[in-house]
Amino acid sequence: MIHIINASYISSFPSYDTLPSHNLFECCFIGKSNVGKSTLINTLCHQKKLAKTSQEPGKTQLLNLFKIDFKTTKTKEFFYMVDLPGLGYAKLSKKQRGVMTKMVFDYLEKRNHLKYIFYLADARHVPLEDDLNILRFLIENNTEFGIILTKADKLKPAQLDLSLTQYKNILKTHLPYIPKIIYTGLKMPSQYLAILSEIETRLHE
Repeated sequence: MIHIINASYISSFPSYDTLPSHNLFECCFIGKSNVGKSTLINTLCHQKKLAKTSQEPGKTQLLNLFKIDFKTTKTKEFFYMVDLPGLGYAKLSKKQRGVMTKMVFDYLEKRNHLKYIFYLADARHVPLEDDLNILRFLIENNTEFGIILTKADKLKPAQLDLSLTQYKNILKTHLPYIPKIIYTGLKMPSQYLAILSEIETRLHE
């Protein structure tokens, strides 16, 4: 299992082609505004203020790049992580939403360094058509991705089981296959290990 020993914010970029070039593993986190992307990144990296969080959704409006130093039993290495703007925030103007949506999808489709995508969704809600459209886009582009259901700790165990079943049933109906699903919550620290395990699996593919 990899262990994150340090994480640092590099910079924010307005488009995929302004991000630095490298030959390392790069993953990203995408989801609707207020789904908990920044909180998840901070928890994963054991830092409270690495990725900016806000009670007001829609604050992340650029491609935020982080360098993640980690170690295994044998080596010390690093990879890159990108926090993408939240999708669908209604209070932004139509023009702003269009610019941000293009930025995100250009990155997903054209960033050659991108190796894995984590799509975040709220565990308390079933996937809607806009969720399914993004997942279809990822599948059609032969993108390696998985789903992280956030805020699962806000559900009781029976409610979480039901939510997972409903979520998978909808995916089964509308997608050619069900991607790997990991559920997380601030009160579920062991579940973050599942994310690290997935990253470790993809690191040297």
